[in-house]
Amino acid sequence: MTRKESQLRTRDALVAAAAAAFRRHGYHQASAEAIAADAGFTRGALYANFAGKEGLFLAVMEREFAARFETLSTARNPDAFARLYLKAVDEDPEWSLALLEFTIHAARTPGLRDQLIASNKRLRAHTVDVLRAGNPHLTAAEAASAARFISVIQSGASLERALDRDGVALRDIAPALWLATKWPAT
Repeated sequence: MTRKESQLRTRDALVAAAAAAFRRHGYHQASAEAIAADAGFTRGALYANFAGKEGLFLAVMEREFAARFETLSTARNPDAFARLYLKAVDEDPEWSLALLEFTIHAARTPGLRDQLIASNKRLRAHTVDVLRAGNPHLTAAEAASAARFISVIQSGASLERALDRDGVALRDIAPALWLATKWPAT
């Protein structure tokens, strides 16, 4: 195995262990030492590969977003999008809570805040691509506005669903998506 392959393997193991730890304990209660140990490495390996626990969380977040986008990009209308989204949230409420906890932490940490903003901008750009692929009638500005709105819905709906599964339902989200995206009725 080459050095690069070994480093990739180490990073993947740390990200997998971190994803489990953040779900199980939340962002603040998951320790860098325990994550490294769960992955079979020392804390030094974590810091050699990531900018601490914060950098590791950002790597987990990127992986989580990529997996969810792969699923959500198959939606061809707001009902399907909302259904897939709620299914993902309901199957993994621990991730939603860890992400919200990290978001609050990042909002209060200047350098990290900028990193999370940049990540959110990439996420919204990808949302714009998905929306325009499924809705060629949307202008770039309309798709960008809808992507921002979907981001807001996501944060609120995730928290409400983690707290009370009946707090936000498909009937609440789909109409807002119809309006935000001008998705053609099916």
